[in-house]
Amino acid sequence: MINLNSEEVRQNPFPAYEEVRRTGAAVYDSKRNIWYVGRYDDVSGILRNHECFSNRETGFEPTLHGADGTFHIRVKNIVQPAFTAERVAEMGAAIRSLVNDLITQIAERDHCELIAELASKVPAAVVAWLMGIDESRVDDIRRWSSAIVRGGTSRRKQKNQRQPMAILHNAYRRFTGRKLSDTANDIAECEAFLLDFFNEVSKKPNDGWLTELLVSHHNNGQLTTEELLDIGLLLIVAGNETTTDLIGNATLLLANNPHIQEYTRHNPHLLETFIEEVLRYDSPVQRRLRIATRPVRIGEVDIPVGSRVEVLIGSANRDPEKFPNADQFRFDRQPNRHLAFGAGSHFCLGAQFARLEAFTALDVMIRKLPLISLVRPGESIEYPEAFSLRGPRKLHIKFG
Repeated sequence: MINLNSEEVRQNPFPAYEEVRRTGAAVYDSKRNIWYVGRYDDVSGILRNHECFSNRETGFEPTLHGADGTFHIRVKNIVQPAFTAERVAEMGAAIRSLVNDLITQIAERDHCELIAELASKVPAAVVAWLMGIDESRVDDIRRWSSAIVRGGTSRRKQKNQRQPMAILHNAYRRFTGRKLSDTANDIAECEAFLLDFFNEVSKKPNDGWLTELLVSHHNNGQLTTEELLDIGLLLIVAGNETTTDLIGNATLLLANNPHIQEYTRHNPHLLETFIEEVLRYDSPVQRRLRIATRPVRIGEVDIPVGSRVEVLIGSANRDPEKFPNADQFRFDRQPNRHLAFGAGSHFCLGAQFARLEAFTALDVMIRKLPLISLVRPGESIEYPEAFSLRGPRKLHIKFG
């Protein structure tokens, strides 16, 4: 039996992915009662087929990430205007200014811990700007995001019994003095903050165009308070985790491969291509869960209705049937139709923000910092507890 939840797989999932692709179109894990799908065409097809493979009850919130069909489309159409190319471009100068400031501080020393000092700060600040949250709360946003990722499973199980917001808010006020786990406490704190924050914006608009957009639809009755809070929680997480992981994975690749780093420094015009290959080669999102809504056939395998199907995005992006020399990092990989941001109706709304933040961080880094290397080469990298995400939790680098 293929075990995709071992520490060995956490460190390096790609040999296990290869075994899944070689074994069949869908591979059943009886211990977890789940099917794994790892070939590109099958993964792409499942992500695009919400009628046969439902996203409901698979996300930590049921309003956007964990919804399907007309319900999902209704909410997505409300949120989407905040993620146009024009909106992304408007943020470019502010993002570059922030990155310049952070890397200038880093450059005063000969080393740093990249995740805490750069990779997580940039996306958290962008979330704050989009929502109009005071920048003094950026560290809180980072902490809340990590907690929601850790506590996502338990939150999903409790969704149907979720209490009204006023009760939840009061519960947070009561329980903050008790010995709740750090994760539960952070999630409750985030929800209470968002509830107060949205209430304040409904009375006095702020400069966060995304929040004003959401609150206006809430005030018009097009979003319930539950839905408003769910979207807020999703923004806190989705705007942070994957972009942090993308910047971390890209920097780790540069540090471990001096020849790639040197090529990037001498060919900065290829940085966008570099980032797309990082997204394929070491995807921040490795897996997505779907539920079979009817009996369905994947390749030569029959999948019963109600089955849990885990699509292995990290495997699909290393499928040699789609990407020649898939285990090699190649600047000249064109076309590069990776699935790092998903596909179909659940394609990541913030993909262009993630690309812009990663491009800016790496562009300034290679221009301002000399040769990047690991402080402790060969040291084991700590990866997320959730196997669905991949990116270093800490990355100690030196330069010079």
